[in-house]
Parts: sequence; structure tokens; C-alpha cells
Amino acid sequence: MVQVSYPGVYVVERPSGVRTITGVATSIAAFVGYTRKGLPDELVAITSFADFERSFGGLDRDSPLSYAVRQFFANGGTQGLVVRVAAGYATASWVLQGAGPTDVLDVSAASPGAWGNGLRLSVDNSAVRNPDGDFNLVVSQLQADGVTLLPLETHRNLNLDSNSAQLVDAVVNNASAAIRVTRRALAFTQPGVAVSTAPAFPVAPSNGLIGRHAACCDRWRGTGDSCRRFQPPLPRPLDIRQQRRQLCHRRHLHAIVRLLRKRGADRTGQRV
Repeated sequence: MVQVSYPGVYVVERPSGVRTITGVATSIAAFVGYTRKGLPDELVAITSFADFERSFGGLDRDSPLSYAVRQFFANGGTQGLVVRVAAGYATASWVLQGAGPTDVLDVSAASPGAWGNGLRLSVDNSAVRNPDGDFNLVVSQLQADGVTLLPLETHRNLNLDSNSAQLVDAVVNNASAAIRVTRRALAFTQPGVAVSTAPAFPVAPSNGLIGRHAACCDRWRGTGDSCRRFQPPLPRPLDIRQQRRQLCHRRHLHAIVRLLRKRGADRTGQRV
């Protein structure tokens, strides 16, 4: 700003408002239409036709958009924006059961569309770290001949332990491009029981080894010792008078020891 100190004409030069036009990419194309799979009504950026195949299923004879995307990248395109449009869509889903049988996992395709009807799931516990609790989840795709199955994904050593790093829904939902998993809350209908001796598995509610806490305690109080390692006798608490007597005895002993040490030092001239 010009400092005006006396009357006169002042000339102030201001920078021009004209700015240089910055360059922008001119090879970005937008595609809106039907695709075989993918999240509907969501903008997805892709940089190759391989990206389009992974996210939207590749070429489809009912999708002119898929052929346009392939021609775009074949002719030097570098970046595309794709929006899938679909009406009245639904998502394929399954329910996996445990040995109960009890519904344990809700599994659905990663995106809506008829493509999910061709997915196949299989569960096995071969070559797992813990055969009693871990399992493998294999996702396959049914081919056009209606017979051949092409494995897509294999998720290994999964379990239902919420404190485990291999929790099924956390692992699959972060790693899978084909499915999504929701774990149901586990419901236990049988109450917990206490076992006094080595049982024979599987433990049944009618098993005579369980629910015998009173009899076990009777044996421990008598001649038997089968419950000794499970219910040891508790130490009897001391009353206030006995605690005071023990404290006085300890203090008296400390006083005697100090007196003997002092007498020994006076006789020999050294500390004992």
C-alpha cells in the first residue's frame, strides 16, 4: 500500500489478474452403465483393463460398457472412472451351520448380481494348526459348463475365537474380493458343569462324573482323596489375641538377641 504523505498523484502498479492455464489430464474417461458385478452407484477409478476385470467382472455380452472400457485402454487410455448402474438387484447369500446343526456364519457375495449364484463354498479342516477349532474356507466359481469349479480363494486356519488373529469374519472381509462374512452370536443351551475325575468324551449331562460336588466333598472328608487336588483345606484364620501374642513373642526374642550381642561386644571389644 502507498503511503500518502503530501498532495499529488500517486501511481500504484498491481499484478495482473490473468493466470497461466495449468495443464490437466485429457485421457480420463467416465463410463456409466451395466456391468456383470461391482458395487452399484459407486464411482470407482481404474488404471487398466485388469482393474476393470477384478472390480466389475470383465467382458459381458450384455454390457456394452465393458467393450468400451477395453477399447479405451487398448487405444492408449490411462485412467477411467466407472459407475455401475443396476435396478432391482439382489445379493446371493448362504448360511453355514456347525455340527449342531446351528447357524454359525452368514456369507454373502461381495456385490449384488446374478454372478454370485455361481459361487460355491466348502469348509474343511485338513492341514490346519488346530483340528479341534480351526478350519479352511474355500471359495470357488462355477464355470459356464455347469460342472467345472475354479478355485478363487482359500482362507486357512480360521476360527470363531473373538480374541484370535484368525477370526473368520475379520480375516475374510479384509482379504476376500468375492464374499463377505458375518459371525452369529453363539448360544449355549447346556449349563457348565464341574468334573471331578477324568471323563470319557464327549461328556453328556447324564454322565455320573459330573454334578457330584457334594459326594466328592464327602469322600474328601472321609477316607478317599480323589478331590484333594481340587479342593484343598483352607488355612484356619487366627484370632486377634493369638496374633498379638505372636507379635509380643517376636519382639521379646529380638530384644534378647540384641542384649546378647551387646554383652559379647563389651567382653571382646568387637561386634558379634
